[in-house]
Amino acid sequence: MNNLETFIELLPDLAFFKDMKGLYTHCNSDFLSCVNRDKKDIIGKTVFEIYSNENAIRIKQNDDEILESNHRKSYEETFINNDGSITYFKTTKQVLHDESGKKLGLFCIVRDITERREYKLIYEDNHLILEYIAKNDDLQSTLNKIVYLAQQRNRGSKCSILLLNDSKKNLLNGAAPSLPDFYNEAVNGSEIGEKVGSCGSAVYKQERVIVENIDTHENWKDFLKFTQRANLHACWSEPIFSSEGEILGSFAIYNANSNNKCNFHLN
Repeated sequence: MNNLETFIELLPDLAFFKDMKGLYTHCNSDFLSCVNRDKKDIIGKTVFEIYSNENAIRIKQNDDEILESNHRKSYEETFINNDGSITYFKTTKQVLHDESGKKLGLFCIVRDITERREYKLIYEDNHLILEYIAKNDDLQSTLNKIVYLAQQRNRGSKCSILLLNDSKKNLLNGAAPSLPDFYNEAVNGSEIGEKVGSCGSAVYKQERVIVENIDTHENWKDFLKFTQRANLHACWSEPIFSSEGEILGSFAIYNANSNNKCNFHLN
């Protein structure tokens, strides 16, 4: 155990050790960077003191099963971030023993596989959408299907699609089944512009626009009475292009939490 600290620092993944009481006793710098904590905030703490209750319960259940079986286990697990998004990890845990065979605790190696999982989900969603289009010759229901799928992948979010009108100057409601009617009515027909919300700006600049705090961002000052009433405080917007590169509209993800960061800081 004396050399464990040196050993885990050499590992390319997140690594840590927890004793039989579930207390963290060792961790490498990559793990600390991932959880955005100092070492003093981790060592001697349990998962319930570090992560959200939802995540901690799931971790504790897996730890107990591995300690009981006394076998190494590799599995994929998910963590729910503060903003409702999901981070995916490939985790390997093994029980360590002393020279007499007594259990000392769990040695854990964790790898972030979110990007790989997201590509897989994108492929699956594309397949579902194409299948849906083949069976339903209706634009509105197809757009709603896209929005619902996106909301399933972004837990706690509310999504929308806005489409450019014929003049290419205004955005019209395409699909926003989870947003309140008063909000959809307020943004319907809004002009695009460099500093018009997230969607109007994204379409105007033809690039992704992320507003982490709607309440304080200049782009949203004319919509605050609607966003606050609808409890929308962060918005990510991506322009939509045709296969020929023509700008068609925008896809947006709203969240009730401001200053969202999709990291592994789960309190």
